[in-house]
Amino acid sequence: MPVPTPDTPKQCPASFTCPENDGCSYTDGSRTLTLTCGVDFYGGDFTNQYAASLEGCTQACAGDAQCVAASFVGGKGDGRCYLKNTKNGGSVNDGVDGESLI
Repeated sequence: MPVPTPDTPKQCPASFTCPENDGCSYTDGSRTLTLTCGVDFYGGDFTNQYAASLEGCTQACAGDAQCVAASFVGGKGDGRCYLKNTKNGGSVNDGVDGESLI
């Protein structure tokens, strides 16, 4: 009997938004994050910053070695990006989109 293989996340397009691209993966160098629309990873913040988009928040996390997860509050526009050095359990929150290292 073959061993099941985990689903490989689809690569995020050059421009991505929620909920259209939920579950896609974003890779920057050796770091890959998975987009989780409508999920907030509470706590663990080490900084927060303005981000022009969900993509900008994802890029900020991917580019910071301390970042293991991030929460973006801004929908399809600009907003706050909360970079986290601890990935706590995710909570459903329609106003927040998360990403985390895989």
